[in-house]
Amino acid sequence: MEVRADPKVDAKTQSEIQKDMQEKTLESGSYPEIVFRSLRVEKGAEGQWRVEGTLTLHGATKPISFAVARSGDAYVGRTTLRQTDFGIKPITAAGGAVKVKNDLDVEFRILTRSE
Repeated sequence: MEVRADPKVDAKTQSEIQKDMQEKTLESGSYPEIVFRSLRVEKGAEGQWRVEGTLTLHGATKPISFAVARSGDAYVGRTTLRQTDFGIKPITAAGGAVKVKNDLDVEFRILTRSE
């Protein structure tokens, strides 16, 4: 997974955000897994699909759906998650000067390999 930091946020604040994300937001000690289970895949246009399933995050399971497209040797997609839908309070840092929005855009790229 690749996470891109905001270039306007200094390294110390980024470190605080990372620590808070693991310990306070995701509570990875209590919820060590994030699980997606696909329930339905529907073919769309050439090289495109609609995927429906459930996402378990922070101990809450919610339905999600998103488009997936073939791009070279990978499948790519994107969806938006609301942290509060999963019982997560968006974090703040630097005394509230830096805030994370409730809506998070998630982009993924799944590489295929031929054996």
